[in-house]
Amino acid sequence: MTKKLFYELPHARSFSATLTEIIPGEGGCLGLVLDATAFYPEGGGQPSDTGRIQDYPVLAVKEAGGKVIHIVQGPVDAALLNQTVTGVVDWPRRFDHMQQHSGQHILSAAFHHALQAATIGFHLGTESSQIDLKIDGLTEDAAEQVERIANEMVFSNQPIAAKWIDPAQAAEYPLRKPPAKEMAIARLIYIPDFEYSFCCGTHATHTGEVGLIKIRHWERRRDAVRVDFVCGGRALRDYQGKNRLAARLSGKLSSSVDLLEAAVDQSLLKCELLTRELLRTKQALYKGVAAQLAAQAAWTEVGVRIVDHVLLGASPQDVALLAKELLQHPKTIVLLAGVNEGNTKAHLMFAATGDAAGVHMGRRLQQTLSQLGGKGGGSALSAQGGCTDTSKVAAALAQAKAEVMAELDGR
Repeated sequence: MTKKLFYELPHARSFSATLTEIIPGEGGCLGLVLDATAFYPEGGGQPSDTGRIQDYPVLAVKEAGGKVIHIVQGPVDAALLNQTVTGVVDWPRRFDHMQQHSGQHILSAAFHHALQAATIGFHLGTESSQIDLKIDGLTEDAAEQVERIANEMVFSNQPIAAKWIDPAQAAEYPLRKPPAKEMAIARLIYIPDFEYSFCCGTHATHTGEVGLIKIRHWERRRDAVRVDFVCGGRALRDYQGKNRLAARLSGKLSSSVDLLEAAVDQSLLKCELLTRELLRTKQALYKGVAAQLAAQAAWTEVGVRIVDHVLLGASPQDVALLAKELLQHPKTIVLLAGVNEGNTKAHLMFAATGDAAGVHMGRRLQQTLSQLGGKGGGSALSAQGGCTDTSKVAAALAQAKAEVMAELDGR
């Protein structure tokens, strides 16, 4: 049984203990077992500590059978067995986890007090953390109310205490939620008159250590609402990043930060108007191109016009616009491709007017794309797809045209 110093001394950055066991592992890793440790093992939604034991980096920590196992990259000097070794915890990582986990308790308690919303899940991530709430929805006003309650608790710098109790004593405390599983003894984390819950993670000793608690966003997840949040150092970095972003955007838009939203709205409106004008210009352009291509098109013996054409520097929308104009002409089959500006992708569209039916456009496109290593499909009258081999597109269209003409004339 490993003595868990991280409960008694959560601020301990180094410690000494006896190496009692070296366990073989996979990939050249070994597990070191000490008679006592300040390294927290992964569990309860909280990642493990890292650091080093002697000169061996601790990559991860887990618990099994009452033993705390420190995963290190081998080999390890066997002479250290049953000797006193020194462990050093990666303090910035540990303190960050203490801030986030303690902040989660405060935030979950704030949701419980303000909205009677129960926390049913918790994940401590590398950039932000999440709690899942048993609640129908969350509004901006409600989220801000919860934030105020949580941060008032931080600013008041209340003690965060812990003690081991018999679960049978649970009824003596105003628990936010019952124990997750049956246990002989449970660790109660509590902030007097605010938060009482069972937890085996590492926590700050006072709420002030947690620092600012900020809800970043939320979304509906199945039957719960997932809330993404940051605390302490993460909240500072989040604010610094967003402040830099706001400053850069205000500079680009020649606006103060306070008027940034209005400046963005104005830019978006201008963009929308320009997009509409560009679309009208393209429609006029492709109307003329379509008339020219239709006039030059080849005719089958059964009186169907076939147009094959490759647009350069074109988007899928451009291909669709040209196809739409061409299909205004009766008895027409169009075999079109648009190659993008970088000459790295091609978008193909095969389509036919209703009075030119006879060749299944979807199957014909698939046959052509199979030669180009692309994918796509569609109906008898319209099909689309793409490929990255642009060098053979023109030849593939010409071949498709010849095959369509032969199929129609052979009937």
